[in-house]
Amino acid sequence: MTDTTAPSAPQSTKEPLEITWSGSPWSFAGLGFVNFLLSIVTLGIYGFWGRTEVRRRLWSAVRVNGEPLEYTGTGKELFLGFLIVFFLILLPLFGAIFGAPFLLAWLLGPDVAVIVAPIIVAVGFILFYWLIGVAVYRAYRYRLSRTRWRGIRGALVGSPVSYSWHYFWTLILLPFTLGWILPWRSNMLARHMTNDMRFGESAFRYTGKAGPLYPPFVMAWIGAFAALGIYMGGIMLVLWPKMQRQMEQQAAGGETLPPEPMTLFEGVTIGGSIALALLVGLLAAGLYMSRVANHIANHTAIADARFKLETRSGGLIWQMISNYLIILLSLTILTPVAQARFLKYMVDRLKVEGTIDPAAIAQSKAALDKRGEGMATAFDLDAF
Repeated sequence: MTDTTAPSAPQSTKEPLEITWSGSPWSFAGLGFVNFLLSIVTLGIYGFWGRTEVRRRLWSAVRVNGEPLEYTGTGKELFLGFLIVFFLILLPLFGAIFGAPFLLAWLLGPDVAVIVAPIIVAVGFILFYWLIGVAVYRAYRYRLSRTRWRGIRGALVGSPVSYSWHYFWTLILLPFTLGWILPWRSNMLARHMTNDMRFGESAFRYTGKAGPLYPPFVMAWIGAFAALGIYMGGIMLVLWPKMQRQMEQQAAGGETLPPEPMTLFEGVTIGGSIALALLVGLLAAGLYMSRVANHIANHTAIADARFKLETRSGGLIWQMISNYLIILLSLTILTPVAQARFLKYMVDRLKVEGTIDPAAIAQSKAALDKRGEGMATAFDLDAF
């Protein structure tokens, strides 16, 4: 007798993704004190291990479908990476920049040094700013490669040289375009970085365009000039009468008047103009940064899942100001608390629409860096 039972269809393992935060950011306060004390005792060397422990706690506080992310980097990797970059790249580079004029003057004479030294210094600074892009890319690559979820690690599979080239030439164009290349640059760099990202062997995709970023940029651009105008206006309101009296005295042939002491009203005027300028500038910058963050996240996808971020300019500004004050007033001791507060703010507003199939994602085949992002640490580009 023939078995006519149809084979059962394979069970789908696709699942939606929910990203949540677990715990209080203020639970990082004790870790901040420990890291601060041990860094003092070890003359800063423990900072690499302290930074690693902060990352482990930050990563584990982020839950994807209830399961924590895992950070597998080590303090030794960060320390060795920094030493290699410092002694093999930064020390020779700055030695060439600042020592070239004196060395050339001693070897070739001052006449030749005047011609050749500026060229060497210029090349050195160009290389320095080009290396910033390399540092940013390598830092992302290291952190992704040390991030795991359900045993699958992330990766960044592109070239840091290619990313750095785009980072560098668009950075040069910023002042020449009065900043108007910034939205296009932000979108282009986000596309470059995101399309190189992998979770296992699954690729992230970025589909954003620069156009939607220009309306908030226009507001930010106008706000920046308004802030500058408010600041300069307050200064001139106080200084202009004083300058007029000085010029009138000189025109009359009299002696130059001594500087007049600042009155309480003048001090309040200058202080108020600075505070108002900062407020206007922060509002404009917060609006733009919030739109950029949302735009990049909302146009990022992996498999059938798309991300959606909903930050608001007011909340982002409050995060910036309050976290800055926490770090400043605690003498950097509570830096882990500020980092956790910001990451929690972003995670709480991040959603994922659609599904992925974790069972179908193969482990990444990308090679692991043996050392940490020493260049990012040397350039002080370390976010977490």
